[in-house]
Order: sequence, then structure tokens, then C-alpha cells
Amino acid sequence: MAFPVDLRRCQVLGLAGTAFLALGGETAGALPVEDLLAPSSVQAAFGLVGVYFGVVLLIAAWLLLGRLVRGAEPPTPRQLLLVLAVWATPLLLAPPLFSRDVYSYLAQGAMVDAHMDVYTSGPAQLGGPLADEVAPVWQNTAAPYGPAFMGVASLLSGLTRGELPAGLFGMRLVALFGVGLMAAALPRLARHSGA
Repeated sequence: MAFPVDLRRCQVLGLAGTAFLALGGETAGALPVEDLLAPSSVQAAFGLVGVYFGVVLLIAAWLLLGRLVRGAEPPTPRQLLLVLAVWATPLLLAPPLFSRDVYSYLAQGAMVDAHMDVYTSGPAQLGGPLADEVAPVWQNTAAPYGPAFMGVASLLSGLTRGELPAGLFGMRLVALFGVGLMAAALPRLARHSGA
């Protein structure tokens, strides 16, 4: 016998998933170099378990939400946006997860701010604590991003003056703005294409 699925359960399950992701990320995320724990430490292991448990909960929440969306009385777009907001809230203040790419974006923004050519040099040329946060594989790699994104990264670099927590939060807001643009554009695109 399947248990009844409702939007509230999806919200709570997804919120629990992103909360576990955020909490696990405090020890197993892509933390600044000075805060990294040894991968073999107990704290890092618990954090990793928390992160993956959060991923499982979030996948389950998405599957349940999919059942609701395809059901007889699907949620309204406004209700779905609320689900997105509830699920995203814990991740706003979480450390970066699964990738150190955001440090590369911040370093490239600082390079633009310093009038360095990001299309011929990598963050290693910038040097300093911000460049040290960039993954070794990207240290000498030129930016693959266009001038619009580099302008946003430069603006963010200037506003945060290279401070990591502020820069990470700023990049998170830029990403959230992008998700908001997608949420606004996709229904219009779907209607336009007859879906």
C-alpha cells in the first residue's frame, strides 16, 4: 500500500534533504583550504554520510513531486515556486558542495578587477589567498566564460574585496538569480511550444 503523497510532504522531505546537504557540507564540502579536514577524519566521514543522505532524501522528494505534478490535481506554478524556495533555503548559507569551481570564478573576477587578461592566463597569475583556493587543475586555465559573466564576477569581486564568505554568498545569489530567470522563462517557453 502506497502512502498518500501531498505537497507538504514533498516540501518537508526536500527541506530535510537540503538541510542534510548543508550540514554535511560543513565538514565534507569544498571548504576553504584552511578549513579542510583530512578525508580520513571522523568529522569528514560523518559529513560525507550526511551529504549523501541529503541527496537521497532530495531525490525521493523530487520523485514524489513528479507524481504530484503528473497527478489529477497538479500543484500550481506558485506552489511549485514555494517548494523551490523552501528547498533552496538551507543551501543559501551552505559551503560549496562537490566542486571548487566557485573559487575559480571569484579569482577570475579578481583578475578582471586587477586588469589582468582572464582569456590568456589562469588564477595562478593572480596569486594570493584567493588563487590558492582554486583547484590545481584550473590554476593555469584561462576563463571559458564570456564577458557578461566575467563582468558580474568582477563586480562581485570589487564589492566583496576578496573576502571568501561574502564572495561565496554573492556567487550563490547570482546562481539563485539564474534559477529565478529559468523559473520565469520555462513556463513561457513551454506555452510557446505548445507544451
